Amino acid sequence: MDRASDRGRSRIFVSYRRQDSEAAVGRLVEDLQRTFPGNQVFLDWASIAPGEDFVVALERELGTCAAALVVIGPR
Repeated sequence: MDRASDRGRSRIFVSYRRQDSEAAVGRLVEDLQRTFPGNQVFLDWASIAPGEDFVVALERELGTCAAALVVIGPR
């Protein structure tokens, strides 16, 4: 994945809690990626490079995304 070239693009930031919505988010992100190809969907574990500061990456991506999708599970 070439993250550097994607930073200027409109992106969809997906936020969720793993404990109760990981499975649903996985399916949702697959659907979004078919509609918005080319790394336009940001999902933490799939979009942050190994060794990159997690908090810095989340703040950067959330600050530059075109839309944020927050998935809230039952808990």
